Amino acid sequence: MDRSHHESDGDVLQLGVPPEDPTQESRLRRRGDLRKSLPHGRTGPHHQGSSSQSQVLQQRVETLERELDAAITAAAHARSEKRQAEAAQKAAELRAQDVTKELENTTKVFELHMEELRAKQEEIAKRDNDIKLLEAIIQTLGGKESQS
Repeated sequence: MDRSHHESDGDVLQLGVPPEDPTQESRLRRRGDLRKSLPHGRTGPHHQGSSSQSQVLQQRVETLERELDAAITAAAHARSEKRQAEAAQKAAELRAQDVTKELENTTKVFELHMEELRAKQEEIAKRDNDIKLLEAIIQTLGGKESQS
């Protein structure tokens, strides 16, 4: 079978499934026990005439094994996809945090620049008033000189 590696006792080790998975280990033991309990072409008083029944049972076991392997593989793929989705979500959350921090920092810088701009506008307005006052003084003094 191309999907697995057979051990000498008939257990099947699933590729891509961690060996420390206790549920996988128990499934392998049950599968091995099931295989051992089936007649394997033995003859005896309790096995006579059961060759076709044995073949049917063997085919059923093989079908069930394939279905179990498919279910295990599908579950492994689902777990892998879940881990990938969780990692993508975590990355998106971290990116959102980074963007939020960047936006907060940009806002602070903008507020500082606005404060500087307001201060400069106030200074310009004050100087403008000073210039107007000086112009008025000059005109007043200039008018007095022309009258003298």
